[in-house]
Amino acid sequence: MKPVMSDKQMIRSTLFIAITVVSVLSSCSKQTSGILERTGRTETPKSTMEQINWGVKDFSIDIFRAVSADIEKEAAVNLHGKNILLSPLSLAMALSMTEGGAEGDTAEEMKTVLGFSGVSQEDFVSYFKNLSNTLQTADAKVETDIVNSIWSDRSFPVKDSFKEYSEYWYDATVRTRDFKQASTADEINGWCFDKTRGKIPAITTASEIHDLCMCLLNSLYFKADWTNEFEYSTNLRFHCYNEALIMERDSEMGLFPEYCSVQMMHSGVQLLPYCKSSEFTFVEIPYGNGSFAFDILLSNDSGSNPEDRIYESIAALSGEKFENLVSTAQKTAIALNMPGFKMEYTAESLIDNLKSLGMKKAFLPDTDFSGMSDESSFIGLIRQKSYIEVTEKGTEAAAATMVGMLKESFGGERTPSITVDRPYIFVIRETSTDTILFIGAVVTF
Repeated sequence: MKPVMSDKQMIRSTLFIAITVVSVLSSCSKQTSGILERTGRTETPKSTMEQINWGVKDFSIDIFRAVSADIEKEAAVNLHGKNILLSPLSLAMALSMTEGGAEGDTAEEMKTVLGFSGVSQEDFVSYFKNLSNTLQTADAKVETDIVNSIWSDRSFPVKDSFKEYSEYWYDATVRTRDFKQASTADEINGWCFDKTRGKIPAITTASEIHDLCMCLLNSLYFKADWTNEFEYSTNLRFHCYNEALIMERDSEMGLFPEYCSVQMMHSGVQLLPYCKSSEFTFVEIPYGNGSFAFDILLSNDSGSNPEDRIYESIAALSGEKFENLVSTAQKTAIALNMPGFKMEYTAESLIDNLKSLGMKKAFLPDTDFSGMSDESSFIGLIRQKSYIEVTEKGTEAAAATMVGMLKESFGGERTPSITVDRPYIFVIRETSTDTILFIGAVVTF
């Protein structure tokens, strides 16, 4: 028998190698109303699998939009924006693992925000287990490593059922430590450093975990060479905020976009999936054997401030629009110029962003995580750190997400030539499931 949560919805003991589609949901309007209401989709999913795929993509875009909206507010005050990098997959993995200890309305609310409204617990946990296996074996030329771990304080009694559940579904062993000792933070950070190949050297501090009773972590590491390598060419303009130039123009009427000189990578002419909608120019660049891709979404509006436009483009993006771009792209002879870049990003707290998407109960002291422990607890911290480097050879990226629990007592035409010379959205995606591993925006250099 597979281990289950004794007080969660019963999960059958048969191991699912893949989630099998067994029913049409056209009559299950109650199950799908949550996803349609939250994302604005007008169609009803035809199957459980389609609903899950929609939901996961929608969550990926939704959390990206929510974080971008916060950065846009900062940009309005600071007069310039900043680059963004998130791993929706790492966040979803950490939250789904945490949901394993939630009960009742708390669990349902978490599942709804993650894109699983009305989906059975069986399909929910099977999806993440199978997805993790799929991503790590999809392409022999691509290194993808997904690892989970759980750390609990000695004073926080964890139920055996939760330990078994986490180990079976997420391959996450619960490690018991003294959170009052600085060595515990060192051990957690060492785990993070090791699993991300040194790209995320630390995720927490001794003073921070002193107040926590449990830490649930996910790490994601990705390294891949392009199917066809780029070559570096001459420097070209990239339109973005340039502090020195704008300071010289403070006396003028308004602040206009400037540019910086960046070294572009040139692909030569390649057959790449490409399309142009009313809002975006889309191009897909494959890695390895083609199971993973780097997607570029470049705004078609070239007449306004590029920084304002990138935030407007992100705000207008949706899972459905992204799907349409991917599905309508056709292989086209493309001459592509794009800059290489390296980026590190820290989302210190994603709690307010998740609240804006409808996940609220999990952060209240009177929430229900009784499947985790007989002692009351709630989510008091969600942090993600991420890293990416894009070069002429390929891409290396990593992310680590930590969910921290607090005890309740604590509070035919010519060949298109595309030059990526202004802020743009990028996505690293597995192509058979369209799972978004990383999503970000290059705003400045």
